[in-house]
Amino acid sequence: AFASGGYVPEAVRGTKVEGLMCGWDWYATFASIAGVDFADPRAAAAGLPGVDGVNLWPYLSGAAAASPRTSIPLGDRVDNVAATVGVGGLIDGHLKLLVGRLTQSGWTGPQYPNQTHWSSGVDYQTCGRTPATGCLFDIFADPTEHVNLAAAQPDAFNAMLASLDALQEGVFFPDRGEVAQAAYDVAKGQYRGFWGPFVFDV
Repeated sequence: AFASGGYVPEAVRGTKVEGLMCGWDWYATFASIAGVDFADPRAAAAGLPGVDGVNLWPYLSGAAAASPRTSIPLGDRVDNVAATVGVGGLIDGHLKLLVGRLTQSGWTGPQYPNQTHWSSGVDYQTCGRTPATGCLFDIFADPTEHVNLAAAQPDAFNAMLASLDALQEGVFFPDRGEVAQAAYDVAKGQYRGFWGPFVFDV
């Protein structure tokens, strides 16, 4: 993320921080800067999950030395099954745990596309639930995730797996209705692979 403008304190202009942050933290951060409470009591009263963003302005402004966000749950389809949602991974500090059958598992060259072939739709990796079969990476020391640490760090693996399972209990996945085949057909046939209006007769 990139922050600029006169509101950014001079002491932190031109600096870089490397703490954890999510896209959904911007909502909580901007609301806090504006002096607005980002909690949603009406949603809470209806039994919906609370806002899971974190106010990062103290960290970005230099008032805090560390990011208040220490972990990031990674949403994914469960074992790559359509119309399912689960926690497919967890970043905790500098470690990243992945579980299940994962798509787009591969590495491209420094410049891609090039003359090599890599199909993101058919390249899978299965990350199991034991240190022997699991996937654990240090994303700070190994940002391209080439070195699997699961077997070498079984305690960290098992602790993160327990945290992931606990998060799985709170996954919010409402009924979004049936798959609209017409939307797919029109996107593929009329819009050359892009989504667009598909209900023409009302």
